[in-house]
Amino acid sequence: MRTRTTMHRSFFSSRLIALLLVGMLGFSGISAQAAVPLDRILVIVNDEVITEHDLQQKLKSLKTQLAGKDEKVLAAARKQLLDQLILEKIQLQYAKRIGIDVDDEMVDKAVKRIADQNKFSVRQLRQALERDGLGYKDFRESIRNEIIIKRLLDQEINNSITVSESEVDNFIAQRRGAGNEDVEFNVDHILLPFGPLTPEQAKQQAQAALKRIQAGENFTEVARQMSRGPNAKDGGKLGWRKTSQLPAVFVSTLSGLQPGQTAVVESPNGYHVLKLNEKRGGSQLAVSQYHVRHILLRPNELMSLDDAKNKLLQLRERINNGEDFAELARAHSADKGSASKGGDLGWIGPGVTVKPFEEAVRNLQVGDISEPVRTAFGVHLIQVLGVRQKDVSQERDRGLARQKIMQMKSEERYEQWLRQLKDEAYVEYKPGS
Repeated sequence: MRTRTTMHRSFFSSRLIALLLVGMLGFSGISAQAAVPLDRILVIVNDEVITEHDLQQKLKSLKTQLAGKDEKVLAAARKQLLDQLILEKIQLQYAKRIGIDVDDEMVDKAVKRIADQNKFSVRQLRQALERDGLGYKDFRESIRNEIIIKRLLDQEINNSITVSESEVDNFIAQRRGAGNEDVEFNVDHILLPFGPLTPEQAKQQAQAALKRIQAGENFTEVARQMSRGPNAKDGGKLGWRKTSQLPAVFVSTLSGLQPGQTAVVESPNGYHVLKLNEKRGGSQLAVSQYHVRHILLRPNELMSLDDAKNKLLQLRERINNGEDFAELARAHSADKGSASKGGDLGWIGPGVTVKPFEEAVRNLQVGDISEPVRTAFGVHLIQVLGVRQKDVSQERDRGLARQKIMQMKSEERYEQWLRQLKDEAYVEYKPGS
């Protein structure tokens, strides 16, 4: 019998694996199936089969969740897991056809990570699985299959997905307009409308207004002279506005500004010059940023690690005796990108540099010079020039928005891809499956 069914996406995640380690409880609902031969074929998928043993292994992984459930719930769980096995089989067959495989070493590393996450040794993990009736060999194969399917999806779907900056802008604007009424902007506004002005005239006047403001002229005076909006006589002041009271394109632009900054925006009504005076509400994330410069030496055949450290100690002493850090960085640093700027790396925050460098920076006071610090790049002499708190909520929000858009695109493309894969597969259910 050739059949097609609607199936849900199979996720073989660490959360499912963790279920294998939770509460080693007996489950009478599964043991009742013991009279059924475990090698009985349930489904034929192309040229391979799914057996009762395969299904029982999946059911065992969920025994804690299903313990004490009635026959109707158990039957539904059995059907859902069988559907998942069919989907997994179809994807693994396709992965094999296009040459995707995972070696034993990679499986060993994955098993070790799972054991570490559950505070087990690999031996203890194996013993726990076997006590619960879960074969270690089957467990390893489930991990192998999970990795293969992840590689398959990365190759076929995820690696080809892109997210543009405008998509991120629109996503943030829509989300804020829909539900984040706690975010408010204090805004000044210059309007150059279409109608009285051609689009080109409006654009030119908006850019001219922005240029005057950025050159130091007062926004209020420029607005009174140039704006054609209803607030022109008040210097373009809109005051505090919730996100729901502003056009989406305004919200998107204002979200990217720091207080005091201005920007030009085009809308269906014309060109606008916006100035963000203040922002309040919403969730903000402040991090410490450090203004840093360094001198890097890379050990090589001509300069040992000890030689590099000793040379940096000599340079440190010269700086402490009054020589200019920037000049010595230009003369000696192996980091050519920063050497030309006197070793200046600019403002850096958490996660920007490697861990030993970041830890050394955090432990320095402004003006202090470190002892030689070893990293994978070489040996560094580091000086902190300043410290500040920076609101990075915008960067965080954009990163989260990008992830969400990628997830939505991935899921949509996955469903289309999997539907095509299923349409090309032969699936035959055996009686009693």
